[in-house]
Amino acid sequence: MPWPDPITLRGQHARLEPLSKEHREGLVEAVKDGNLSTIWYTAIPTPDNVAKEIDRRLALQVAGSMLPFLLKRLGFDPASASAPFVATLVDVTGLVIYFSVAYLMLRGTLL
Repeated sequence: MPWPDPITLRGQHARLEPLSKEHREGLVEAVKDGNLSTIWYTAIPTPDNVAKEIDRRLALQVAGSMLPFLLKRLGFDPASASAPFVATLVDVTGLVIYFSVAYLMLRGTLL
């Protein structure tokens, strides 16, 4: 099944849009603010490596293993929305994988 075409999701407070090379300048400025690339508990590229990271993520999208998005703020800090969104996405993905494997393993015996 092919990946769906990238779409932009808009809400009252934020907009989630597909990552593109046009976002480079804004992401470089965001990384510089607070020197985010030096924080030990996250993996944020240095300002010089933002373009390489965008290229890497877009290549993963072409390969079919990632749908990179950018969260834009519309009146509040997008960091407050990104953690719950990512956690929910990871939890749902894990459950889908778990039940898919269980179904494949048990298909001939119990199901």
